[in-house]
Amino acid sequence: MKPFFSLQNVISPKQIKHLEGLGNTLQGNFHSKNYTDRGQALGLSAERDMPEDMMNEVYYMVKDEVEKELDTMYPTYGVFANSMMPMMEHVDVDPTHKDFNKSPAYSILIPLESDYVASTVVWNAVKKDQLKTISSTNIDVLEDADYTYSQAEQKLVSHCVKLMKSNTVGKPYIFKSVKGNVICWNRKYIHASGNSEHYDYLLDTKTMKPILNVLDNGDGSFKTLNRVVKRFALILTRWDR
Repeated sequence: MKPFFSLQNVISPKQIKHLEGLGNTLQGNFHSKNYTDRGQALGLSAERDMPEDMMNEVYYMVKDEVEKELDTMYPTYGVFANSMMPMMEHVDVDPTHKDFNKSPAYSILIPLESDYVASTVVWNAVKKDQLKTISSTNIDVLEDADYTYSQAEQKLVSHCVKLMKSNTVGKPYIFKSVKGNVICWNRKYIHASGNSEHYDYLLDTKTMKPILNVLDNGDGSFKTLNRVVKRFALILTRWDR
C-alpha cells in the first residue's frame, strides 16, 4: 500500500464547480478549533468545516478511485480551506482528533482554483512517537536520509524551519495542485504545503503571528493577496468504522 500518491482526472470540471459552490455556502473561520485543540494552526487559513452530510457527499466523489488503491475507509472530518500562508511540517494524527483511537487512515486533498501553482510536499518519514512534536530526535526517516536538496526544493520547503535545520527528513515528494486530480497521503506521514515565491514570511505557530510578513497591516489584521491563496477541500479518513 503506497504511503502517498496522486490520482489523475478523478474529479470532473462540473464536480469541481459544484465543490466550490458547496464551500461558498459555509462560513469561514480562521484557525478553526472544531476538530483539534491546535486547530489548523500551522498556516493562516480561512477554514470552513463540512457538516457530516456534505463531508460524505465529497468523499463519495473520490471513494471508488481512492479505495481501488487502498481499501475501505470512512471519512472523519472534512474542510474547505483558503490557505494564505503555507502550512509548515506536520502530520494529520493528533491525540485530540476524535478518531485517534480508530486507526487514522489517509488524508485526501482535492485541489480547487488557486491563484498560484500550489503544491503539497510529503516526506517518506513519520514521527517515532505520535504524542510528541516533530523534532530531529522524533523523526523516523524511511528513505534516503542523506538526500541533498536542490535549490528549487530548498525554496519550496524554506518555511519548514525544523526540518531544514535538522536536515534529517530525507527526500521531499512534491505534488502540484492540479484541478481534477486528488493527492493522498497516510496521515502519519510528515507533510507541508509548498511555499510560494510570492511571499517571504514564516508563521510563528505559538503566537500565530507572521515573521517578516509583507501582508501585516500593523494593527493585528492581515491583507489578503489573492495571488497567495491555495484553495482546496480536504477529507481525513479512518480504517475503523
